[in-house]
Amino acid sequence: MKNPVKITVFTLIAFRIMLLLANPLSGVIGFGDLGNFFRLSQIPGWPYFQFWSEYPPIFPFLSKLIFFLARGQEGTFVYLLFLLLTLVDALNLFLFAKLTERLWSGQNPWIRLGAYLLVLLGLPFSWWYFEPLVITTLLAGLLWILEEKPLRVGWVVGAGILIKMFPVLLLPLALKKLGWKRGLLSTGIALGLVGLVYGSLWLVSPEFTQASVQSQGMKGSWETIWAVIDGNTLTGIIGPMVDRFDPLKASQTSRNLAVISPIITLVLFAGMGLVVFFRSKLSDDLRASAFALVTFGIFFLWSPGWSVQWVLYLLPLILLVFPIRTGGLLTLMLMVVNLLEWPVIYQINLDYVPLTIVLRTLLLLLLTWMAYQLVSGKLEGGRSYTSGLRSEKTDR
Repeated sequence: MKNPVKITVFTLIAFRIMLLLANPLSGVIGFGDLGNFFRLSQIPGWPYFQFWSEYPPIFPFLSKLIFFLARGQEGTFVYLLFLLLTLVDALNLFLFAKLTERLWSGQNPWIRLGAYLLVLLGLPFSWWYFEPLVITTLLAGLLWILEEKPLRVGWVVGAGILIKMFPVLLLPLALKKLGWKRGLLSTGIALGLVGLVYGSLWLVSPEFTQASVQSQGMKGSWETIWAVIDGNTLTGIIGPMVDRFDPLKASQTSRNLAVISPIITLVLFAGMGLVVFFRSKLSDDLRASAFALVTFGIFFLWSPGWSVQWVLYLLPLILLVFPIRTGGLLTLMLMVVNLLEWPVIYQINLDYVPLTIVLRTLLLLLLTWMAYQLVSGKLEGGRSYTSGLRSEKTDR
């Protein structure tokens, strides 16, 4: 009973199994995408070959394999995927514990690990969607950057990009923390792996590979300040399944065009990112982790779209970077705001969606600014962040 990792992993698995046993299939699926993943896997043929997919290749092929293992039965498919995501989240708890041990070696390990366990138990996004697979590569990539293992960083970030593109946001940290030579090695491996996979798919099936790549970038804005400005009230859902047989449908959208071009805002936010990059002082692992949080924060503030499950990328970083009371409060507020947005408000009254979008954007601004204060060295001296950390580490 003295090992917090084993106990939290056991608690997570036991809770998920009880959830599985105590709910009908519809209760397990809830308001998430497990049912949609089954319907996507039902499409005849293989993704990228006979139809296009809005996701990078690893998950569509994985879900197809699960579909075959389930013999085409929806219940079996959902249960198998649910159990797989549970095991992946157990791995994420282990990786989070390793990072906690490295960043907060003087602190009781139960504090942050318990907080992250509560996130995984209380936020259904972690089993409604396949984000846990991406978070594994994110946490492993961050750990190996801190341990200065550039080869591992390259491979795991490349694999992460092939599940969902977000782990690419670790590459600026790799360049900053590992130095240009080793950082470029990690970047080259990651992007080379992605290029090799997509290049191979394109050689065999250029039409559907190109359509798959285009599908996310062409759907316009959703659930962000930019979407409010554009007058778009839809979520990030893409059209009917039958559209995936037509490569031309991947580049079509029914949303309003952007009032402010994402290219213009990209230049602005990329400029902000460069300022952060060159002003950051990554004198320790904690500041390096805060740099990753700043990078994610800037990206999400720029992004034309937001899906509520993306909050799962921020929460472990918040709990790792900030003092536990601050991180716990930010985590709770982000969880509540995103749960209010989906499923509550979208199921009741769309008129209130802009409220949650504004609240979420303000929280993103706040946590990004707070993390930047740390990486820029502006919280040193006096009643500093670091002195606060020292006092927290002795607090049992």
